[in-house]
Amino acid sequence: MRMFTKKNFFDECTLFMREWVKLLSENKLDEACDMLDEPEDNGRSVFWMPKP
Repeated sequence: MRMFTKKNFFDECTLFMREWVKLLSENKLDEACDMLDEPEDNGRSVFWMPKP
């Protein structure tokens, strides 16, 4: 998961969304879902994947 800074939040978020939507439009669902994964230090993580 990409982390955004307070200073450039809007620009960073816009760039992230453009990249993410581009992957979706190219039917690269696995790559798009990988951008949303949230690994955590406590061993519990959230992973997104497209439906089969």
